[in-house]
Formats: sequence, structure tokens, C-alpha cells
Amino acid sequence: MNWDALGAVGEIVGATAVVLTLGYLAIQFRQISKSSQQQSYHDLVTRRSDIYNKMTESDDFTSIAIAGMRGDTLNEIDAQRFTSWMLNYVSHIQDVYLQRKSGLVEEEVWLAERQFLAVLMGLPGFVEWWQAATQYFLPDFITQVETLESIPVVVMDQETGR
Repeated sequence: MNWDALGAVGEIVGATAVVLTLGYLAIQFRQISKSSQQQSYHDLVTRRSDIYNKMTESDDFTSIAIAGMRGDTLNEIDAQRFTSWMLNYVSHIQDVYLQRKSGLVEEEVWLAERQFLAVLMGLPGFVEWWQAATQYFLPDFITQVETLESIPVVVMDQETGR
């Protein structure tokens, strides 16, 4: 075998190694991307649970949240608690929107959060709060919120659980 033939074999082996390496990297990239999506979704679910748990951890705060959503007048301290809780919750929804735009969560995740937001848009206290709070959110997200049609709130019957 001459040097030219050995060089050709070396080039074929090298090209094959490059193709195999690129295939391996593509597989790894897909796995890392899927893992990132799953972690993002898990983080969003955990954060939403924390926000809801905050509302239900005490009867006092649950009463504040319900009164705030109805649009009842709250004293200064309760109004601040309601505002802080709403900022946290709507910031969470904005984060879901941003993660959807960047491809970190699926469209279905954003659509589910939009449903929650549409329910909120039907509550007088949220509408009033939102008018004052838009300054804290991104313009693109504000447009998303303000183009939603509100969904009527369905109240569960405590006796039947329906």
C-alpha cells in the first residue's frame, strides 16, 4: 500500500469519525433540550403550587384573596398582601408566556395558564388591580392579557363537590 492510499483511508476514517461524533452530539443535544423543557415545566408547576398554597395556608389570607378578587375594599395591610400575591401570581404567568416564546415549555402549558388568566379577567378585583399593575409587566405580555376574553367563574357546590 502506498502513502496516497493510506492517506485516503485516513481521510475516510476521519470523515466517518466526524459524522459519528456529530450524530452523537445531535442525540445529546436533543436529550439536554428535552431535559431542560421537563425541568422548566416542573419548576412552573412547583411555583404555581407555592402560589396557591400561599392563598390557602390560612383562612385569613384566603379571605383576603377572595375579597380582593371580588373587588371589596381592603384595609391597607390586606391590600398590600393581595397586591403582593397578585404580582407573584401574574409574574408566574408572564414567566410561562416567556418560556413558551423561547421554546422551553409546550404551547399547551401556556394555553392552560391563559385559561387561568381568562378566569381572572372575569373578576372585578383582578381587573381593577391589573389596571394599576400593568407598569410591572412587559408590553408584549400586557397585550396578551388585554386581548383575552374573560371566562365566567364557575363556583363549586360545596355539598356535591361539583
